[in-house]
Amino acid sequence: MVENKLINGYEPALVRLYGARDSVEISEQMAAALCGNRILALGREALQLAQDPVAEQMEKLVEIVSPLKDGVVADYELAAKMFRFFVGKCCRRRLFSKPRIAVCVPLTLTKVERKVYEDVFYQAGAKKVLVVESAMEQAMAGLPAEYGVVVGIFPQPRNGR
Repeated sequence: MVENKLINGYEPALVRLYGARDSVEISEQMAAALCGNRILALGREALQLAQDPVAEQMEKLVEIVSPLKDGVVADYELAAKMFRFFVGKCCRRRLFSKPRIAVCVPLTLTKVERKVYEDVFYQAGAKKVLVVESAMEQAMAGLPAEYGVVVGIFPQPRNGR
């Protein structure tokens, strides 16, 4: 089963992205399939890879990890790479243009944890980042038009909770 391969028994967080300019909405799992330092697959593809019979034979070589734990960034570099990839899927990159991103985070985060999200999205290529502590739908209704991408972080409960 996939959850046994995840770090400390955590299920991957769900991330929803909405690109206002292109009216694109995607939903992905924050999971990555790694072989050493190399990323083999991200999101649902990583979870599918974990369930592949060939991957089960290579279990010692392929590791399935999640950079978020209970909605908190646990692996900064991997989270930045994943968010860059997901934002790229959500909105077409324009030459010399970086997206302005609003991030809806869980209410339970501390000031430092919110700042880490801000830094991760700047590292992922954002021009401007706004961290909002509210539901994604509420944030989208009250956001200035300059924010072209809205990201919602939905942590999954720990196994056994």
